[in-house]
Amino acid sequence: MKIKFTDNQGEAFSNIEVTFLTGGSEVVYITDMEGVVEFFESEKGEKITCYIHKKDKKTFIFNEGDFPIIKLDAPLIDMVFITIGTEEESVTGATIFFEYLDQKIEKVSDNTGQILLEKIPLNTNVKVYQVFNDKECNVEINKCIKDKAQYFIIAEKFYEVSNMKFKLVDKTGQIIRTADVRFKVGENEFETVTDHFGCVVIDDIKVGDYVECKQLMFGKSLPWHKFRCEKNIDEYILHGEKLSLYAQNSEKFESQVRMRFRLVNSKMHPIPNAVLRLEYGVNVRNKYTNQAGEAIVDDVLIGDKIKAMVSLQGKKVEAEFICQKDDEIHEIIFKTRTASVYFWIIPLVLLIGIIVLYANSSSSNNDANEDEQVIVKKDSVKIKSYQFYINGTKKALPVVGSRIKLIYDDAVFEQFTNEKGFVNFATVNNKLPLKYEISAIGFKSLSKSFALDSIFKINLLEDDSIDVLYKLIPCDSIIQSKGAKTTLNNFKMNFSKGRFVLWYNLFDFPSKVEVFNGKLNTISEKNLIFSNKNFLTGKYNQSIEFESPDSVITVKITGNTAKTSWVYKVFCAKQYVKVIQ
Repeated sequence: MKIKFTDNQGEAFSNIEVTFLTGGSEVVYITDMEGVVEFFESEKGEKITCYIHKKDKKTFIFNEGDFPIIKLDAPLIDMVFITIGTEEESVTGATIFFEYLDQKIEKVSDNTGQILLEKIPLNTNVKVYQVFNDKECNVEINKCIKDKAQYFIIAEKFYEVSNMKFKLVDKTGQIIRTADVRFKVGENEFETVTDHFGCVVIDDIKVGDYVECKQLMFGKSLPWHKFRCEKNIDEYILHGEKLSLYAQNSEKFESQVRMRFRLVNSKMHPIPNAVLRLEYGVNVRNKYTNQAGEAIVDDVLIGDKIKAMVSLQGKKVEAEFICQKDDEIHEIIFKTRTASVYFWIIPLVLLIGIIVLYANSSSSNNDANEDEQVIVKKDSVKIKSYQFYINGTKKALPVVGSRIKLIYDDAVFEQFTNEKGFVNFATVNNKLPLKYEISAIGFKSLSKSFALDSIFKINLLEDDSIDVLYKLIPCDSIIQSKGAKTTLNNFKMNFSKGRFVLWYNLFDFPSKVEVFNGKLNTISEKNLIFSNKNFLTGKYNQSIEFESPDSVITVKITGNTAKTSWVYKVFCAKQYVKVIQ
């Protein structure tokens, strides 16, 4: 009979030793990945006692074919935490706090950078963090999964602090003296005044923390600017505005970041002299498009969400954009109306009337042709498009980014499914495709002869040798092996171009590491940016340059056994601050 063992919350115990008492003797079984044991040691109707802890025993009746689910107290196992710094070195003497099951424990990493937590219940979530200025830092949540498992945590022995020197300048680069500036540092907010050199110095800022600041000007709302505290930065440039003698003649404020919007019609021709309404932050701008169909705003901050709206000829179009870099341009396609229906409906009515008269006169002279015309009318209904919906078989969820090919005798058309698993193909010259082919990472490919239909709902079978997570993972995340043969993950890098550090440890199981520009459904040899080429073991620290329009990279790890074990971290690319001497 099969028996499933879970904890008191119903989560399965995988790879756990369970002791059975039968016939006066003890037998030990190990559960599989689903927490299931297949038990053969008894006869029908016999009472069997089982336990993980001797203080928590359960009894059941042995009946072949039954499938009982038994809840037991979770086994108490040890967790080994390894503290590492940003340069992947071990951190000794670091004070780390742990919280789990309403307990709070403080420990210090030993001379190897390790901390041992003993007798933690399996499947317990353990919160790990450090404290700086009474604030939790480097917070991570680790789940207790198996005895003596290693968990890597980012830690700092001593928090580095630095001074930040801000220089306030106008759009020409001239310093602005004795100007009021407001700062936000963590939860604190305060105001100060620039000195004779246009500068303000803020002391004891933790390296890596962010400081927001803006110039204060009576009667004006100037934007906030955000800076990250870095080591060895001489000064941070804050753009502001000089106040002229008369407030109404003050200079127009221009920030570092500019965004362009181009309004075009369905034929990609510019639409000039249209009013484009732009909403971002607390600002609302109504801009006229120029002869090139463009409108420009120059007080946007990186990361701002901009909502654009335009209304023409009774139609309204809306779009949203995220500001990612300076002087970027976005197109808004406005499908203008065609010529008025009144200009062509009259001749069309006349043409239909002539055709009807001609048809009536022809039918009286040729009865045999009438049946033939009826058949032609029935056959005149044609499919205008083919719609595919791709679903997974196990989780019954749409398969995002699956590649679909429609193969004709003389051409091949290819598209990818959207986030809802849909894609649409227009028909081609009334030809029927010979077949379609569907492929997606993490699923088995499918090829099938084409059947005349307009909607295709297709289930793809998962490939159990590949583990894929379509959700974007933020950079600075640590990823641990799930034991799968091949694992692919997408990381959001915050920038479209730059350099980042990949730290990885392949332990004693040889694995291959590859990094690609772009999302996982677009990976190919041409956008491969790093590979360790051969199956390797051990620990590595690699600096990699990337360039991805969607600011996404894909990390692929291939192991040579089902027991492959590894861990890696994708560090965020550093933001470089432009310094004006």
